[in-house]
Amino acid sequence: MSHETLYLHLYTDKANGGKLWKNLRCQKQKRKSYAVGQDCRGQIPNRRPLSERPAHIEDLKQVGHCEGNTVIGANHKQAIVTVVERKSGYAVIAKVENMTADLVGAAIVDRLKPFGTKVKTLTFDNGKEFCGHSKIDVALGSKSYFARPFASWERGSN
Repeated sequence: MSHETLYLHLYTDKANGGKLWKNLRCQKQKRKSYAVGQDCRGQIPNRRPLSERPAHIEDLKQVGHCEGNTVIGANHKQAIVTVVERKSGYAVIAKVENMTADLVGAAIVDRLKPFGTKVKTLTFDNGKEFCGHSKIDVALGSKSYFARPFASWERGSN
């Protein structure tokens, strides 16, 4: 029997309300296990991968396909939301006080609403500030896509 098995039994007993752990020489708390590669902040609901975006968008023959991103300010206090139209290179920029999904989504809708139905698709990175993409899609009549994690080259315009 290894020492790991003993400690596992002791900490399991402690989690179930037992008192065996009090006989240990040092009653330290169990260390937090850090899950490698798992994000604890949740997932983006209804995330549509970039691979589902129609191939003709890559040709840059139509206006209305945009890419969005955020630029984080000093001390993570404020941010700038940028949306760039892929064919023309036209950019709209909005400053937000916090990088919350509600503020970022409202800023995008506010800046792109004057263009009406010309905005067809939006492509974002996997930042949690874009988890309100479905509200943006409803407000603008567009479709949102997300690049693969750590693949920034898939959104070359922004």
